[in-house]
Amino acid sequence: MSARASTEDPGLTCVPPTHEPINLLPPQIVTPIPRLSHVSFDIVECIKHSRHQDGVFRVRANINGRRQDAILKLFHLDDPPRDFRWKTGKDLFDTERRAYANLIHYNLCDDGLVPQCYGFADFPNWNPAIGCPPNPMPNQPDPWKFFRDDVKSPMALFLEYFPDMEHLGFYNFTADAANITLSILTRIHEAHILHYDFVPRNILVSSSGRVVVVDFGDVVIHPDDTAVYVGEISQFMYGEYADAWSMFFEHMMPDIARMRQGKAPETLLGRRWLTTDQDMSWMIEE
Repeated sequence: MSARASTEDPGLTCVPPTHEPINLLPPQIVTPIPRLSHVSFDIVECIKHSRHQDGVFRVRANINGRRQDAILKLFHLDDPPRDFRWKTGKDLFDTERRAYANLIHYNLCDDGLVPQCYGFADFPNWNPAIGCPPNPMPNQPDPWKFFRDDVKSPMALFLEYFPDMEHLGFYNFTADAANITLSILTRIHEAHILHYDFVPRNILVSSSGRVVVVDFGDVVIHPDDTAVYVGEISQFMYGEYADAWSMFFEHMMPDIARMRQGKAPETLLGRRWLTTDQDMSWMIEE
């Protein structure tokens, strides 16, 4: 790591961190997220899906008597093929459900740093052979096609939807956004969570500068077998914090400065996270 990273603003310099400004308290007893007994929804669109893990949908939902837009994460519970090497849908659901319990307990949801989690649900009368309620909105593709062959009922997690936020990238990346994101990462760590996938696709930014961190399916939550004491978990957390700082200030920011001069990004991380939008190709040249 270099001693100092420069940005497009000659007056702005960012010194690599020597520690994370964290106040890590002993683990506390955390209340599980609620099971939703009165919920119904219409699927508006399928955002993404993985065959043996989960699907992400935008829905119009009635949750505890309130009609609202929400994100539905639907997790496959059937066993994947033997050669499947990734986390199963059940593992992802269990991890994310536990993570949101911590995030709620440590006030990250109420503080608007991560999505609100409304709770989870399943489908007691699940029967793919006769159709899988609820129905999609009119003129939308069948969102249940990915779950038609599931024997076990999938598990549903309902999260806050952000209509006016975009993934962190070329058009909305600033030093302020980076520093706000690092402060949110510290709050996540104080909730005894290692994110383990802290990359721009899991960071949302609004035009007003608000930042929200999403996707807690790959996290490690302390206490965990991989981090048996607070000293060790703190080392892992600082490593994630330092890596995030480097990604922002040693890779993305210098490459953004290059791209604004009509040049191509030089770093692998810059190429990965800053050139994914097709409409940006006009400004990338060797």
